[in-house]
Amino acid sequence: MISMVVISALAVLRFEIDAADATIRTANDALWWAMTTVTTVGYGDAYPVTSEGRIVAVLLMTAGVGLFVALSGTLAGWLTRSPEKAALTHLDSKIDELQSAIGALTEKLDEAIHEDRRRARSLPSE
Repeated sequence: MISMVVISALAVLRFEIDAADATIRTANDALWWAMTTVTTVGYGDAYPVTSEGRIVAVLLMTAGVGLFVALSGTLAGWLTRSPEKAALTHLDSKIDELQSAIGALTEKLDEAIHEDRRRARSLPSE
């Protein structure tokens, strides 16, 4: 988010700094504009007047809304995650570990049986 704000501020400043009726003329103005835009507050005291600056604004608005949607979705998912589900997730990982261990033991047992049969075949009969 910080990168998005800084890059947008630099871009809008680049396009707005020489515009005759610009309200964004300094780096501080640009950062203020970018922060109020990305948070969707938009006080209206600073705004782009050039077409290029407005394109940057649209991109920043879209990214800001998307960022907050993703953040709120993540937070909601975290808050609604039940302890039972967390325990089941942990249990699933333990089951996977046990299945791997059982698989390894089965392979060793098969190898031991195969070796035992090989030895039995090589012993002289009575």
